[in-house]
Amino acid sequence: ALRALATDYEAVGTNLSKAQQTQASSPTESMGAYLRALGLDKSIGGGVHSAFIRIKLGQVAPGAAASFMAQKRYEAAKKAADAAVNYGAGGDPTVRRVLGALERQAAAMYQTASKTIKNDPEGAKKLLRRIIKMVPADSPTYASAYKLLNSRKNTPRDEDE
Repeated sequence: ALRALATDYEAVGTNLSKAQQTQASSPTESMGAYLRALGLDKSIGGGVHSAFIRIKLGQVAPGAAASFMAQKRYEAAKKAADAAVNYGAGGDPTVRRVLGALERQAAAMYQTASKTIKNDPEGAKKLLRRIIKMVPADSPTYASAYKLLNSRKNTPRDEDE
């Protein structure tokens, strides 16, 4: 039991070290390492280092969100932007830019989905599911995507319906 505990504490340290080393060069990698360290710290140490890790996540999450956005990994960009908000960096201009860019991208994807839903319902539904994962639930684009995704006229029906 002690060996396993020591291994877990070592993993916290390894992740913290990796996160700090990659903070400037790869904010996405750094964020992942900080999140792993935070999870381990909560499970084994009761969150002894969580205040420090949360501060660091607030510093790295905006850059990770921008990086994911540039890579067109929209769902990951949304998660990173949400993390920035949760860890005290919601007012960061980078976070606001990413959230705005996600909204614009979602609106463009919605236009494509609404035009192609009749000819390519599966492709359109795939886009609509992505939109729901990349904008907040209070977004008008989210509401439109949700409504179109769940509309009965777009779902195949049996002959007896």
